[in-house]
Amino acid sequence: MINFFLFPILILILNTIIKKFNYLPNYNGSRHQTFTNVSNIPLSGGIYILVLLSILFFSKITLIIFCVIIFLIGLASDKNVLTSPKKRLILQILTVLSFVYFFDLTIQNTRVEIIDKILESYYIKFIFTSFCILVLINGSNFIDGLNSLLLGYFTIILFIIFNLGLLNQLEINQVEIFFLFFALLLLVFCNFFNFFFLGDSGSYLIGLFLSYLLISIYNNNLYSVSPYFVIVLLWYPCFENLFSIIRKKISNISPTKADHNHLHQLIFISFQNITNIPKKYLNSIVSIIINIFNFVVLYVASLEYNSSIYQISVLIFCVATYLFLYFLLKKKLG
Repeated sequence: MINFFLFPILILILNTIIKKFNYLPNYNGSRHQTFTNVSNIPLSGGIYILVLLSILFFSKITLIIFCVIIFLIGLASDKNVLTSPKKRLILQILTVLSFVYFFDLTIQNTRVEIIDKILESYYIKFIFTSFCILVLINGSNFIDGLNSLLLGYFTIILFIIFNLGLLNQLEINQVEIFFLFFALLLLVFCNFFNFFFLGDSGSYLIGLFLSYLLISIYNNNLYSVSPYFVIVLLWYPCFENLFSIIRKKISNISPTKADHNHLHQLIFISFQNITNIPKKYLNSIVSIIINIFNFVVLYVASLEYNSSIYQISVLIFCVATYLFLYFLLKKKLG
């Protein structure tokens, strides 16, 4: 129980030290700064998430080791040491391939006969699962453009699976689950009010952990949970990534080149054009609006989490809504 009281104190101490010594200055966060207008915000969120996961899953040494590895890749990017997107991707690929191999974390069933026939080959299943995890890791980084957007989305997913009783698959007790939500809400609050940014280290770490969590839950509930429910839970970061790659390819732009054309950024700019709300507040307000939509959608999806047709319908609605808003705002903003 002492962790409930120590965690916020630990976060406060770490954040103070990091800011004082300017350990994680916002080098690669200049794009984020465009939407916050606040300086001297450390990219330290990944450190706090790693501490949280280490406390909760200290008995799962291999999991923590991989969390540390993906965290360090992101940290190297945050420290402006690893500046090449291609080198980061190569390191991510090597980490994810090893991660899938050590945990045998392959996707077992898709409920589509032709796909399942293809996935009978271990190597194809291995590569397919690794690809999905890479999409999620980088998609998580893509949506981390507004304060508390990614952390809030992460918290919503955990709430949904806890509400369904699926969080017990992690072999953590009710006290630890309470601590997990308490700690996450604290981090969401701190991120919301610009105490820290997640940075690449935080977004990569969330993506990898969510992969482990949801694939493990699904593989342990093959006949009671639709695989499309898992897809719906992760639709936002994954679709953001895939759509970004497609639109950049169409425009002959390198997929690794950053831009301000993600949906959350277009929504932010649209609100900025019609309100006088300061950037640092508008940033968080827009993330709340987006996550209210995500919460409603994921909660509705959870009502029939074993029905693939139902989940596919929800997924189509999400994608259609995204595309409608994207092209509407893109046309309006020029």
